[in-house]
Amino acid sequence: MKIKRNMIVWAELKSGLRHIQAGRRPCIVISCDKANGKSPVYTVVPGTTKLKKDYIPVHFNIEPSEIRGFLRHTTMFLPEQLVTINEEQIIQTAGMIVSTDAIKRVDAMLIRQLQIGEYDG
Repeated sequence: MKIKRNMIVWAELKSGLRHIQAGRRPCIVISCDKANGKSPVYTVVPGTTKLKKDYIPVHFNIEPSEIRGFLRHTTMFLPEQLVTINEEQIIQTAGMIVSTDAIKRVDAMLIRQLQIGEYDG
């Protein structure tokens, strides 16, 4: 399976402590396509369908209509929990984000979380 940036995959995340996401989670691949496929590891942003803590300024939602593929529910993604996973942790692909607005949200929240570049939102 070819994994690309802005793809949503289901991954088995290692057990986390307290508020850290663990178990089977939808995740957005954010590692660059130059590295994807050449290395067995990917950088992802984990998500949850529990739409709580929307007051955290880096959280953002992706709607099922914003991807080509299958995402059953609106999903909140948590950039403060960036994680590196091994390709063996990927269970399946759910689809690719195709909405330009959604891709801009992903990029903007990564910029905000990592305090790199300029965030103008």
